[in-house]
Amino acid sequence: MKIIFLHIPKTAGQSVHQLLINFLGKDKVCPARVNNQLLSYSKQEMDKYQAFSGHFDWCIFDNLPGPKFTFTVLREPRERILSFYFYLRKEANKLSQEELEVSEKQGLKAAFTLSPYDYFVNPKTSIRNFIDDHYDNFYTYYFAGRSYNGRSKLKNLIFAKTLKDTEDVLKLALENISTLDKVYHINDWQDRLEKDLSEITSTKSLNYQNYLVNQNKTIEGKDRLEKLKELGADKNVIQQIEQFCKLDNLLYKNFFPLH
Repeated sequence: MKIIFLHIPKTAGQSVHQLLINFLGKDKVCPARVNNQLLSYSKQEMDKYQAFSGHFDWCIFDNLPGPKFTFTVLREPRERILSFYFYLRKEANKLSQEELEVSEKQGLKAAFTLSPYDYFVNPKTSIRNFIDDHYDNFYTYYFAGRSYNGRSKLKNLIFAKTLKDTEDVLKLALENISTLDKVYHINDWQDRLEKDLSEITSTKSLNYQNYLVNQNKTIEGKDRLEKLKELGADKNVIQQIEQFCKLDNLLYKNFFPLH
């Protein structure tokens, strides 16, 4: 059985990836982690691997033969946004000025150099679409469009009247995500996923301390929002972030009403 992890940024993806390696062995987990890498593989090359883990378009796996166990991990939408933002700033801070000027690093540069208002709100920001594609109700547009460019694709369908409005997008997202084998929560995925992988692979589960990586223990919960305010975020920024979570909150609560 093929195992497919649809990794949404800042949802414990590095730890999940390491767990898959622990269960299956490194040679059975595809090294490709993003679309461009995976699309360079032939069907024969993909068939060599049992597991795929990364920031992938879901639709890439539609023609993958045989049974599949496909899953994802979600976290509270606003926390994901703030975690992603501060992660980008941290990564950008590691780069030199010359490295930040490289075209592939403009997303990092924007998070590091722009004010919270220009980053989250200002419509004239030069990479506005890029930023919005990564923050604007990402869960909903990703699962509705089954791809990382789901927002752009579905916004065009709404504009063309193919879809009536964002409520149709949310309905489509819920229909699609319900076809996944499992949707785990970031707070308790370890034991649940270990149990499922043990059944699939007939391998003894491992101590989760061996694979938890890339954890941010310095900014949690309310502290992230307070940190954003210290950077200059005003009510317009906070309102924009809440708007970025409007549809995702509904999708999230559909699966985790008690969180």
